[in-house]
Amino acid sequence: MTGSATVIVSAENPADGQTVLKAVDGVVDGYPTTPSAEWVAPSGGAGTWIQLGWAKATTLNEIALADRPNANDQVLAGTLTFSDGSSVTVPALANGGTVQKVTFTARPVTWARFTVTSVSSSTENIDLAEIRALSSTASTTPALKDVTASAQPSASSDNPADEQTVAKGVDGVVSGYRDDYTAEWVAPGGRTGVWYQLDWTAPVSLQRIVQNDRPNSADQITSGTLTFSDGSQVAVGALPNDGTARTIDFAARNVTWVRLTTTGVSASTINVGLAEVRAWAAG
Repeated sequence: MTGSATVIVSAENPADGQTVLKAVDGVVDGYPTTPSAEWVAPSGGAGTWIQLGWAKATTLNEIALADRPNANDQVLAGTLTFSDGSSVTVPALANGGTVQKVTFTARPVTWARFTVTSVSSSTENIDLAEIRALSSTASTTPALKDVTASAQPSASSDNPADEQTVAKGVDGVVSGYRDDYTAEWVAPGGRTGVWYQLDWTAPVSLQRIVQNDRPNSADQITSGTLTFSDGSQVAVGALPNDGTARTIDFAARNVTWVRLTTTGVSASTINVGLAEVRAWAAG
């Protein structure tokens, strides 16, 4: 239910791009990997809050929270308060930034606020990598379908000499060097600035991108940006270095294309590429 909410906070950090919207962009990441993917309240500690509000009553039964992934800043306790006057205690959030789900009895509300009540002694700037509000009402969650097959892929470059062409990024095969180097897309000598794009002939209501990095240990995308035909962007954190999937969920947007641009790579990277990319839209 996050995509339909208005989000406000006690404080944010626009100077570093760590604004309130980064808490609901679908990207669970932050400093040191992708600082611009998280919400930060400068010098924030106990008393810092973030609130989701809806124009009409929305039934919630779960809030998912992800702390900043750095080792210093950690929420040790918090409280969820709701427009109906009820509240739920939140225990310490995992210090590595993994998602923690807080479930409770379903309640119809027009807003939900998370307030930090305790932080670690090493905390300098409290915030969240992500917050999501969920409902058990099935009708509020549209089914998603894979729309990759109807897209035309393109890239800044590819490697036809080794069959590592742009088409291999959407062939449905998640593999690459060293297992099957012909199953991946590769931009020879590519590092930052390399891009991969999917185009549709008609708008699709895009909500999810799934990416698999090259499975070798040397080449790794450590950050990137998803840019859409409507001009919006979503930050992408590091892709797992073993080629496993990284899912990026975001508020639905009607677009005719999406482009992944690499903005950071590991020091050992020689040739940027992807084993696979898939796009999902509302059915």
